[in-house]
Amino acid sequence: MQTACMGHMVATESVWKKKRADLKARRDSLFKEYTRHPHDVRLSLEIKRMDDEIVDCTHKMEEETRSSRPKRP
Repeated sequence: MQTACMGHMVATESVWKKKRADLKARRDSLFKEYTRHPHDVRLSLEIKRMDDEIVDCTHKMEEETRSSRPKRP
């Protein structure tokens, strides 16, 4: 049973890693566009939204890592 739980934790963490990587790639693309059009508020808001999602993914990954560690007595 514990192996199944650990497998689930790793699978969940890898899902967050992939989502984070996808968001970062899209964010970098938008930022490149933003450097050409720095007054485009729509782009800056979209980049901010993605930054917030990237932070959320990072926190979820950290939670998964902490919860998968064995508890100390």
